[in-house]
Amino acid sequence: MLSYHVRTFEASDGALLSVLVDNRGVPLFWPNAYATIKYRDAGRSNFTINKTLRTIGMAHQWAASRGHELDVWLSVGAFLNADEATDLALYLRLDSDAQRLELQFATAPSIRTVYSAEQIRGGFKSIRPTKQQNVISNEEAASRIRCIANYLAYHRNRRVGAIERSLNSSDKFKENADAAIKTLRDLAPVVESNDDEECLMGLPKNQQLAAEKIFTPGSPENPFTTAFLQHRNYLIWMLFKDTGMRRSECRYIRVEDLDYSTNRVRIRVSKTRARTVPISKICSKTFHDFIMNHWSKIPAQSRAHGYLFTTEAGNHLALDSINLIFRSIRKKYPNLPEFLSPHAMRRTWNDRFSEKIDAQASNKRMSIEEEKQTRNRLMGWSARSNMSVRYSKRHTRKKSDEIAEELANDIAPVDRDE
Repeated sequence: MLSYHVRTFEASDGALLSVLVDNRGVPLFWPNAYATIKYRDAGRSNFTINKTLRTIGMAHQWAASRGHELDVWLSVGAFLNADEATDLALYLRLDSDAQRLELQFATAPSIRTVYSAEQIRGGFKSIRPTKQQNVISNEEAASRIRCIANYLAYHRNRRVGAIERSLNSSDKFKENADAAIKTLRDLAPVVESNDDEECLMGLPKNQQLAAEKIFTPGSPENPFTTAFLQHRNYLIWMLFKDTGMRRSECRYIRVEDLDYSTNRVRIRVSKTRARTVPISKICSKTFHDFIMNHWSKIPAQSRAHGYLFTTEAGNHLALDSINLIFRSIRKKYPNLPEFLSPHAMRRTWNDRFSEKIDAQASNKRMSIEEEKQTRNRLMGWSARSNMSVRYSKRHTRKKSDEIAEELANDIAPVDRDE
């Protein structure tokens, strides 16, 4: 049975491009055409395109296990019916291990047995119902199911147009396709908003200072063994702290992306929007020192790719290697919070940004809309994004708690013994 994966490569202009291929390396026409028309031509990031293609690849894998080629099924075949859409939605809710197990034992939709409503809510069972299968989060499951529903809608609209142009009735086909798409969308789990107590956490000031001391090169607390690793990891820490960039953005920084004259770094590859952002003078100097004293010592052929963050041998640093840096720190110092990670630094930056805005004099303070747009630009979000509200939620709660505490103390009853 064919398998599918996303291959990403760098174009001559430096842009990242992703395509869905099968295990023979052959690109799939319709998924890649869809990604180009609906995402790449619309200016969406390669991160989003990559995620979309991976999800479409899951749907192809599911179809193959049921004896179908998905794009033939959708583009010239009978399309999905509501039962098949249900089966697909349940498959999309499984994590990768459970999907592999399902593919191992599933042969056709007709062999599937639904034992209870709990299976639909929490995953479904293959022909070996004793095997425990895991499901992904509701948020991720909803994203996958909506993605595939949109892909089905793309094929439906294309085929309805072709049928109508041929003067044949498209009513029956459209009715069946609409039913399948509606079933799929209806099975996307409802994602409840986070409780106020579960808003995204950033590092408190004392933990920021403790972590920075550990990351500092030459510190007796630094767990990394070589000067290269200590200075590279410290620079990664500084960039996260100064800019709140994502780990994927950090990974693709090139040596030429720093402007020493203005203390600015260019974030070229982004999940959302490329941008140029300020960094501190200390970070700029750290950047320069790492290049001159460590990165430049790597053999020229090994660093010809131009990426700043590499292994000591010059290989481009993997995303999980950046996570590993933070995992190593947490393992060595368990008093640091478990959520210390690259993304926690993005939350920390937003906390610091909120505190900076609050500290401005009232006559100089920017408006709420200006604050939102400033945060959106620096974080790489679109001008219409509401992500700023989500990331400032913890700071808002902290301020409201302080005000509520002051109010409670103001109206506390006087001690009768006084």
